[in-house]
Amino acid sequence: MVRDPRRGTQSRGTGGVGGVRNLAVNLAIVQQRKVDARIEILFAQLADRWGKVRSDGVLLPITLSHAVLAELVAARRPTVSSELKKLERSGTITRTEAGLLLCEPLFERARRSVR
Repeated sequence: MVRDPRRGTQSRGTGGVGGVRNLAVNLAIVQQRKVDARIEILFAQLADRWGKVRSDGVLLPITLSHAVLAELVAARRPTVSSELKKLERSGTITRTEAGLLLCEPLFERARRSVR
């Protein structure tokens, strides 16, 4: 049991199917040797959860700093920054005022990386 100090109650925590799925995704991310593959898997997971499908791709309407992304994919911030630039140059991702636009090739590569 986990005590929730905001409510003064106890709960079983964040286990269950959702917790197991998140753990599986995190393991899939950190097992990838290449940082670009880790970033793509993370973006695919975030898009699956919070993405908004558009005709030109999937909009991820959340903002994450390069430092936070680096922590999420177990990499250094400068490495993440250079990989994000490569993804932008290739047209795989596009920054917009509404968030990050992810294009279809990203999802195909992410699926292949997990297999």
